[in-house]
Amino acid sequence: MTLQQLSMHNCVRLLWVPGHSNIDGNKTADELAKEATLMDYVGPETALGLSLMNIKCEISQWSVQEQNRRWCNIKSCRQAKQFMQVVNIRLTQYVVRLSRKDLRLLVGLLTGHNTMNRHLTLLRVDDPLCPLCKEEEDTSLRLLGNFCAIDDK
Repeated sequence: MTLQQLSMHNCVRLLWVPGHSNIDGNKTADELAKEATLMDYVGPETALGLSLMNIKCEISQWSVQEQNRRWCNIKSCRQAKQFMQVVNIRLTQYVVRLSRKDLRLLVGLLTGHNTMNRHLTLLRVDDPLCPLCKEEEDTSLRLLGNFCAIDDK
């Protein structure tokens, strides 16, 4: 009978008992456990000798490696690749929890599809230069990387 079947009609509680602690029945339980390890396994054979956690971990690692391989081999997404060289699971989890407004802003910054002057110029709307310094194109990368208005002089 399995512990699960016993627990359906009885109150079953498993406790870890440190060895050599002079608790009644501890030596008997230890001897029975040693005998059980010498017996042939009875029951359905396990399909895999791996725990569910190991399988999930391996699949997750393979998934991240595959995503990174595809990301590196894709020919488009030039600007987004400047910000993100590899897949980052923590950042992905963070982004998924963003509000729709914040997610739209983030995607605009990463892809360059936003209301910054360079993108507007590509759409034939305005001047591509930074409105503050008039020296470099006004892009997301420049805003997040080396914005002239926030440099300490």
